[in-house]
This record gives sequence, C-alpha cells and structure tokens, in this order.
Amino acid sequence: MPVKNSNYSLFSNIYAHLMKDIDYKMWGRYLIEICENQKINKSKALEIGGGLGNIATEIVKDFNLYILSDLSADMLKLSRFDSDKIVCDMRNLPFKNKFDIIFATFDSVNYLTDESDFIRFLNCADDLMDKNSILTFDVSTEKNCRKIQKQLNRKGVFNNFRYSQISEFQKKTRIHQNIVKIWDEKGTEHIEVHNQKIYEFFDYFKMIERSNLYVAECFDCFSFEDADDDSDRMQFVLKQKRNIND
Repeated sequence: MPVKNSNYSLFSNIYAHLMKDIDYKMWGRYLIEICENQKINKSKALEIGGGLGNIATEIVKDFNLYILSDLSADMLKLSRFDSDKIVCDMRNLPFKNKFDIIFATFDSVNYLTDESDFIRFLNCADDLMDKNSILTFDVSTEKNCRKIQKQLNRKGVFNNFRYSQISEFQKKTRIHQNIVKIWDEKGTEHIEVHNQKIYEFFDYFKMIERSNLYVAECFDCFSFEDADDDSDRMQFVLKQKRNIND
C-alpha cells in the first residue's frame, strides 16, 4: 500500500538529481546584483525555502551573517551548507534580529496557495526588516508552467530510488500540481503532492498592497527590465511602506 509522505521528505533524496541543470551560480550572481542595484548593505541575509543550500553556498561569502531556512528538515539535513540552518515556516519566521536582505528563490512563495497566507508571509518578513532592507523573491507564471510542464512529466532512477512525476497546470484553480511517486530500496511506494498557486500578474500587486510592504521593483527574472504578464518569471523587490519616502 502506498505511503503518503510530507512534502520534501523522501523527495529530498532525489531533489539534487532533478535540479541538476539549474545554474545556481548564475542565480546567486543575480541576487548579489539586486543588492548592488538597491544599494543594500550585504551584512545580514536570510534565505527562505533554501532547501539543499545550493544558492547559499554560492553567495554566503558576500555576507557577514547568512541564515538558511526551510520548512523541510530533511532538505536541510542533506544540505551542503554547513553554517546557520533552521527549520521554519515562512508564515511564521522565528527571528529577532533584522536582515538587510530576505529572499526566496525558485518560486518558493508559490507554495503559499492562499492569499491570506501570502500576505501573512509578507508582514512576517516586514517584522525582520528596517528602512534599508529588501525582500526579494521570484514567482512562476502560467506561461512558464505550461512551458516546463512537459519536461516535468518524467521518471527515472537515482541512488536506488525509482521515481515518477506527473505535472499538470489546472487552469480553473490556477494550481500547478506535481504528484511524485518514489519507490525506496525495499520497493515501498511513497507519494508526495506538491501544489503551487500561479497567481495572475496583477494579483501579486493587489496582495502586496494589502501588506505592510510595497513593490519597489518588479523585474523580468534575471534581468533589470520591467516584468509584464508575458514574463516567464518575475522578480519582486519589496520595501517597507512606512519608509516609502526615505
């Protein structure tokens, strides 16, 4: 009988294999360029949904303090990052100090499938910011989901784990669902269901408007050109509303 796992538990064992084509070095450079573009003091960084720490290992040297966080303890245990790591929910960040930059990559925030959770995340990040801080994250669009859907329907074997993945963008609910089946060394089938909400372009601005932050920039991801509803990915840069005129 199949076993239903919490997300990124057994999946953590094949995650690096599935993401082997991602250029984390380039992604890290882009984040540093965003800091420079926004004239951010690169002393304290908090990464949310950082998983195996692939971004962290690329840019940790640029910061005096770098904390890697993720909801999955299994992902952090397998992380190559050997500095500060903490398991936490992005809707309830358990930190006391302020950060110069708070960021999430690879559409991690799309896992917030409810608008109230999205706004809660923004306000939670706001509590850890000051007037010079930024929160930056990328989001996936419907165009991107449809483009990658075919390649995400896949199967294979890695480190004695056999897996199959079924990926589907559901137009009515705007949920991009990935059902991952993994068979362990004993042949037991495990199932994880990963749901991401692919909000429409202007929905992000409406949700952000309801938070304590505002959109300082919205770039076409990996560039400094303005994003629009034809972008594959969008990179948001947010700042505190109470400092909007500073």
